[in-house]
Amino acid sequence: MLLSSCVMRLRMRRGITAILVITGLFAILLLTGCAKPRVVTSPPPPPPPLPVAAATPPPPRPGPPAAKGPTAAPSAPLPSFPWPPPKPSTTVQIPSDAFKSTRNFGQLTALLNKALLDSGYSEIRYWDVPGGIAEVMHLERTYPDGRPAIAAQRWVVNSSPLRPLSISDYVQALFSNDPGYYRVVVFVITNVGFIANGAPITESAAQGFLANGAVTLPPEYANKSLPDGYSCTALVYEFLRESGKDPTELDPGHISGKDHLVKSGVWANLRLQ
Repeated sequence: MLLSSCVMRLRMRRGITAILVITGLFAILLLTGCAKPRVVTSPPPPPPPLPVAAATPPPPRPGPPAAKGPTAAPSAPLPSFPWPPPKPSTTVQIPSDAFKSTRNFGQLTALLNKALLDSGYSEIRYWDVPGGIAEVMHLERTYPDGRPAIAAQRWVVNSSPLRPLSISDYVQALFSNDPGYYRVVVFVITNVGFIANGAPITESAAQGFLANGAVTLPPEYANKSLPDGYSCTALVYEFLRESGKDPTELDPGHISGKDHLVKSGVWANLRLQ
């Protein structure tokens, strides 16, 4: 009984061993026979070289700037009138009714200049004053009562478009003309109060006073609105040249400022009574 049992156990161990051997062999065959052969691949070829870009030519050099059309030159500022003004021979304030339709300096001077031109004044110069402008009339010869001299004797200096008036023109004319009365009228348009008590007109003062102002009123002045409280005052500088003597300013004048404007025709041409 015991012997049979041992035989059976021995047979079982041998069977198990055989199974394990067969299984191992089968596994080896499976791994060697069924595995895929290893494929050796060569490395990928290097990428082709990038194309060399053609050299970019330098940008063309800028040419000269395009020619521009003519431009208007900026207007020069007005010369400054002596301030306070030199003491005149006489004065008169123009009634405001004469300029009630005007709104700026350009409109006012246009109206005033129309009256001056209608009275025979063709030479007008513009100056700057605090708060406004001044207009200087041509030096003229008058009769003792304030009337302008006849046309052939009225204007002390005759200018032409090719030769503007100069300081020496005024001074030389005043000192070389025949004996008689001469005057210069200055219209001061401003809202700044002033007392015309500056130095009397002399030869040196005339060099800065009677000579070249601006021939036209620049736009920055013409377009400027008239300030509140402005006035237009005529300053009359009257001179007497006696035979063999230098001309002297009359202080006071021998007629009133209004009489000067009435006799010259300016008062009536401003539609004033």
